[in-house]
Amino acid sequence: MSTKERLSLRSAARNVIEGPRRLTSKPTRDEESGPSTSTFNDAPCFETFASHLSESQALVKFEEDVRVGDLLLVKVKRFDAAGAYVRPLCALNRVKRDLEWLDMQLLAPLSPMQRRFHVGEKLIVDVVSVNPIRITIFDAPTAECIPPPYFSASREVEGTSFWKWVSRLSRVENPYLEELLQMPIRSSHTFLELEGIEEDQVETATILRKRQNRTMALEMVAKGVQALKDGFGLTGAVPLFNKALDCHAECVEAFVARGAAYANAEKLEEAVEDLEKALNLNKNAKNASTYLYEILLKLANRLKVEGLQDEAVAKLTRCIDLNSEDKRAHSMLESLGVKTWSNRDDRDSSVEIVIGENTHASNGKNKRTLSRDEEPDLQKRRKNELMKEEEKRANREKLLEFERLIAAMKGQ
Repeated sequence: MSTKERLSLRSAARNVIEGPRRLTSKPTRDEESGPSTSTFNDAPCFETFASHLSESQALVKFEEDVRVGDLLLVKVKRFDAAGAYVRPLCALNRVKRDLEWLDMQLLAPLSPMQRRFHVGEKLIVDVVSVNPIRITIFDAPTAECIPPPYFSASREVEGTSFWKWVSRLSRVENPYLEELLQMPIRSSHTFLELEGIEEDQVETATILRKRQNRTMALEMVAKGVQALKDGFGLTGAVPLFNKALDCHAECVEAFVARGAAYANAEKLEEAVEDLEKALNLNKNAKNASTYLYEILLKLANRLKVEGLQDEAVAKLTRCIDLNSEDKRAHSMLESLGVKTWSNRDDRDSSVEIVIGENTHASNGKNKRTLSRDEEPDLQKRRKNELMKEEEKRANREKLLEFERLIAAMKGQ
């Protein structure tokens, strides 16, 4: 397709929206005497095919789009002492707009020097201000106060879909479609109605605002992490994380970062709360799961020292839910008198409570378990020794891993 033909197709598409552009850059002698109207082609305006556009939406659009200097064709409805009340019919310059279907009247002040007008007469008015819209009557000859071609064309095709109207136009025939794209010569394909963007067409502003909020939230998280890195601590970082959550209430990164900051400041309960929220929003958040495991393990150890066994067992049970392969939680539970099974034969990862007068593992009196198999004492001792060694090694590795995670969080 040649450059001339491509420009011709673009011009045809633009004419449907706003009509042809003026070809002259300087006003003629007649134009200098007053406002002038642009010559539109006979393509209907967009309101003709916008079936989803309500009257209230069109009225708001008109009030937002109108500019000083716009010319409107109006019809006189009534007179009073203030002037003439007119009903807009259509726009005569700049853009195509069908206004007759809108329930709207404008007040045009009358001057004693003007000729007499009568109800039902068509006039041309000039917009002299907006917000609110004010107009003055442009005293043009009656012969010039006629609707433009697109106004009549809109009535002729009323009720016809856009595709049917395009299919009847001879100027959309393109022989290159069949030769290059194996498409029919006459085609109604257009970029005015793209498929797959129904959601954007319904709530363009809302979707854009959500995307902007998510982006802003991530920026706030990055600033908060930088504040931690610079040594500002909770007072400098937490307000930024809070601001991120104000922008986007479901920002997983903000919950994880704030939880890590709380954990660094030894506020373990607050850290657990934030990390649990992050996992509720995204159960596959690996960092949240890793941080939460380490914090719960540390919190359980603290509760164990304080003698709060039930609370410690609850924390350790949650640890097993997060990572059943890690043996540290199992070992701590067994030290509290709770038997656990992890990947042993056909037993699933579960918790088995030891019932007795004293639930501490060091006291073996009056103890019975729910175990189905009993191992010899020698084998049990060997396994306990191996588990203790494995626990010490795992503790060292996990401690190093946790320190690396916190350092990485600060270094982001």
